[in-house]
This record gives sequence, C-alpha cells and structure tokens, in this order.
Amino acid sequence: MTARAAALGFVIVMASGTIATRAAADETRECAAAYERTQRLQLRSELVSALEAAERCARPTCPDLLKNECAVWSKEIRAKLPQLVVHVRDSDGCDRTDAKIEVSGGWRKEGNALLLDPGKRTIVVSDPASSQSRTQTIDFARGERREIDVDFAPPEGAVCATKRSKRVSTLTLVLGGVGGGLLLAGATLGGIGAMKRSDLDECKPNCSQERIDGVRPFFVAGDVIAGFGVLALGAAAITFFASTDTKAETAARSRLLVGPGGIGATF
Repeated sequence: MTARAAALGFVIVMASGTIATRAAADETRECAAAYERTQRLQLRSELVSALEAAERCARPTCPDLLKNECAVWSKEIRAKLPQLVVHVRDSDGCDRTDAKIEVSGGWRKEGNALLLDPGKRTIVVSDPASSQSRTQTIDFARGERREIDVDFAPPEGAVCATKRSKRVSTLTLVLGGVGGGLLLAGATLGGIGAMKRSDLDECKPNCSQERIDGVRPFFVAGDVIAGFGVLALGAAAITFFASTDTKAETAARSRLLVGPGGIGATF
C-alpha cells in the first residue's frame, strides 16, 4: 500500500511538472507573438492595438528580453497616441453621463479620456433621452490633446442637480494666496504699531522723538504690505475672470453643432 501511494505521488508530481512546463512554454509563445504584433501594428499606425500588444508582452511573466523592450515601446506608443476628452452637457450646463460616444478606428477609454489612432476619426455622440446625435470628423495628429463640448437639451421635466464647477488656474490660486498672506502680514504690523502707539500714552507729552519714530515704521510697512496684498488679490480676480472667459470662448469654438439631418457642422 505504501509503495502504491509513493508511485501515485511520483506520477502526480511528474504530471504537475509537465503541466507547468507547458504553461510556461505557452506563455513564452504568447509573449513572442505580442512582441512581433507590436512592431507590425506600429508600422500600420494602429497605435491603440499596438499599445495593447506592447502591454501584453511587458507582463512580468514574459522573458526579460521581451518584457524590457515591450515596456519601453509601451511608453513610446502612449506618448504618440492622440487623446480626446468629451464633455457632454445639456442646455443648462449640467453634465450628462448617459450619452453614448463612438469613434471610428481604434480607440479605448482611460479615465475620462479616449485614446485614439492618429488620422481622421469620426466622433458620434448620441443622447438616448432625446434620440439626438452630434457627429464630427477630426484629423488627429500624433500626440495631440483635445477637449470638446457637446450640448444637448435636457429631457422634458429634468432638473439640473449639479452645475459644472469652474476650474481655477494655478496662477489665480497663487496670486490669491500671496494677496491674502500680504494682507494678513500688513494687518499684523499695523496691530503691532497700534500697541506701541498706546504705550506712548505713558510718557505723553514728554515722549522722546526716538520712541515716536520707532512706532511710525510699523504703520508705514503695514500699509505698504497690505497695499501689495490688495494688488495681488485684484490680479487674482482678473486672472480668474479672464480664464473663465477664455474657456467659454474655447468651448464655443469646440462645440459640436447640429446641422440639417442632425449632422455636426464645425468646431
């Protein structure tokens, strides 16, 4: 009985080793096929499929020689892929998440962006609520980044729950922070000057000129610093509204318009 059990265990171990060897060989063949496919697809400018193939042969289970080169290709291909972000809104500016987006040619979605093959691509955005659609053909260059707005009328009786938030530029935030900090510093210096001036009540009217002169710089410095703070806050307000106006103009240029038969006109 013991001999039979030992023999059975040996057979199981050998079978497991054979299965593992075959699986490793199959994985190596798939890695090699993906390696070759990546090169062919790049030559045909089918970059989305090429990226998927490169990611396949860059897996940790692939041989190092293939894996390392495919990882480099993956980064290079990704940098060449055009990216498109489509903002779908109703007439009140509310975001629409139920719209269907289709693109001709190779593409895939990553986050809120679509990765596309370069060249002429037709984008079709359909609204299931109103059965309307917007269509536009765009010639994408390699590595191009583009955002477009597509507006639909809201479904009858629908109420907008949220509005698209305004994007605040980094410059606006920096200017606002600096302005607020300068105002606070100016107010602090003014407060110190006020405290020192109150101390002069003890020596009035015989205060020395030196003590009087020691109070004045705090008020002067506080006023100057606070003035710069007001200027910085004013500049922040200007950059905020200028950025909003520019984005509104850009959105207007990038909006898909409906022509006869529901076909999009120009951006």
